[in-house]
Amino acid sequence: MISLETGVQNLTDEPVIKEIASKYNKTPSQVILNWHLSRGYVIIPKTSNFSRLKENLESDTFEMTIEEVKRISALNRNARVCDAKTMPHFGNTPVFA
Repeated sequence: MISLETGVQNLTDEPVIKEIASKYNKTPSQVILNWHLSRGYVIIPKTSNFSRLKENLESDTFEMTIEEVKRISALNRNARVCDAKTMPHFGNTPVFA
């Protein structure tokens, strides 16, 4: 999905994400993971690549400002990468979103 505001397809390419990543000397992916953690979400990134696993585990080694968290939140596209409600085996499991 391409952002209408910036024409950017991938969140890791968003200028706001790149700017914050540069400020903290982190990768854009680490910033996105940190953003989820700072909002109290549980994240379960999947990788079999050791260096990416290490990178993921280091995503909580910095703290963004409230303003930075708000700037990232403003990138909302009303889209989900994985929506459990659309999965055929989802059944009657409650969703708290």
